Amino acid sequence: GLQVGPVHYDELPKTLIMMVVNDEEMEKVVGIIQDKAKTGFVGDGKVFVSPVDGAYTVRTGEAVL
Repeated sequence: GLQVGPVHYDELPKTLIMMVVNDEEMEKVVGIIQDKAKTGFVGDGKVFVSPVDGAYTVRTGEAVL
């Protein structure tokens, strides 16, 4: 659309947290993250949940899952 005047976005610091948890604990962990991260303002963030099919140690190449 048409913009009149300057636009200012508050730049909030961002944090990326990556976790692998058991399926049984997923809802509990998501709830804790939501409880602790929620400020009530736009930009509180998102929690993405996806399966982990495997993991490998970089140094040895060993499968660890």
